[in-house]
Amino acid sequence: MVDEASIQNYCSPQSSIEGVDGDLIKIFFKDELPPIGAAVAIATPDKYRAESPHYALCKRHIGAQRIEAWLPMAPAWVEAGISATPTDIPAGFALPRGNSIALDPTLIKPLADGDVPLWPKVPDWSALSGGNQPLPIGIESLDAISPVCRGGLNLIIDTSADAQSSLRLTQEIREHLDPKSSLVSTSRTEDEISLDTEQHWRINPGSELPSQIASLHIAIAMAPVLRRSSPSLAVVELPSLQPPTSDAGPAQEPTAPQGLAEIIERLGQHLVSTTDAELTSILILRISQDLPGLGDIIDTLRLGDVDATLFIDHEGRYAPRQSSSRADLDEAATKRRTVHLQTLQLIEDAHQRAALLGEQELNNAEQLALQSVDLLRPKL
Repeated sequence: MVDEASIQNYCSPQSSIEGVDGDLIKIFFKDELPPIGAAVAIATPDKYRAESPHYALCKRHIGAQRIEAWLPMAPAWVEAGISATPTDIPAGFALPRGNSIALDPTLIKPLADGDVPLWPKVPDWSALSGGNQPLPIGIESLDAISPVCRGGLNLIIDTSADAQSSLRLTQEIREHLDPKSSLVSTSRTEDEISLDTEQHWRINPGSELPSQIASLHIAIAMAPVLRRSSPSLAVVELPSLQPPTSDAGPAQEPTAPQGLAEIIERLGQHLVSTTDAELTSILILRISQDLPGLGDIIDTLRLGDVDATLFIDHEGRYAPRQSSSRADLDEAATKRRTVHLQTLQLIEDAHQRAALLGEQELNNAEQLALQSVDLLRPKL
């Protein structure tokens, strides 16, 4: 039997944070829920009143009057019990006065004039531009076998020991595209991918996963801004995948960080060209050569819809066999591609023949093919 005094003293639950998991916050609202993409005000405790106001982004409704919100690099005081207030105003952020977009907990705010919406709409399917024009960058085998797709989504998979090869390749793409606006999100030094005007922005994702995930959200939000000036370029470095630690146990396999596949899928939906604007996108994925199950992990990241894949091997060389492109090739380019692929096959056959019988048994065609290795698999 319910005690009458308990009924009289009952207070309905107040809108507040119920749990925090990194940058994701579970919030209960006793009344109406905020719309997806709206700003949610987080009450600041008294001893932190000097800090700027904090807002989170409403990512999804999860049922039972609860939402999942996102707050980049959430402060330690954001915890269960802190009150929250919904708004009907979209979440956004202000473009910086300079080139650098800083990632911090005060980035999100209710959208104002001139701000960038943090949760933009996906471009309508009918507005997407068709076709994949090749972008020659002066590397013969790459231009012929797996050319960069101008206005498309291009993936660079770098398994070399450092990031120099993928950065040099990215710089070649940028120089040949000569974009009017660009966004570069990479933790590498600024002089490796140079920016020169106010229409070119930079994000430093840092070395920690939360800031790297935050940089991906910002890259998505910047896509409509980039499409205001055509042609434009987006260079986004994805969080690197590393082999499991030695104490992980033999049964464990490396997996992508939680939520990464979802954000990468959104990158593919937003970093696109439309009939009105050309946006060429470069995703850089650095993977240790020692990572087991490399192919399976790439598949789980839903990267199968990219227009071109450019693979860099552990020596920093372009790997044509692991690369591909959907670029529309004319008849002459198709013939060049066929010739190069035939030479690659001849090289592989020559290596097998030499291993069995010795190099003295190679015919003239095989010997000439082996001289083309550096041309077909150039050091980047």
